Amino acid sequence: MAFYNWKKHSKWSNLLIGLDQLGNTIFRILPWPLTWPGSGNPDKTISYTLGRLQIMCGGKIPWKFPVAKFFAFVCDTVDKGHCKKAFKNGT
Repeated sequence: MAFYNWKKHSKWSNLLIGLDQLGNTIFRILPWPLTWPGSGNPDKTISYTLGRLQIMCGGKIPWKFPVAKFFAFVCDTVDKGHCKKAFKNGT
């Protein structure tokens, strides 16, 4: 597993990663339609947990996780394969 080397990235990049991790942590306290398996880990980003869920579900997130499906769609539209790449590189 690759680890995020914060020293090699800009301050802004590190700030955005930190905010992403905070967002993922907040998902832990939300009710079911707004959360999915794997969310809530303060050491991982939202994209990481979405990529993990995609792989666990055979490539597509099921509709029983509507918010996860929406976020994954947006991330993967902006950057093709973003969530799976985030999972594979451990961020």
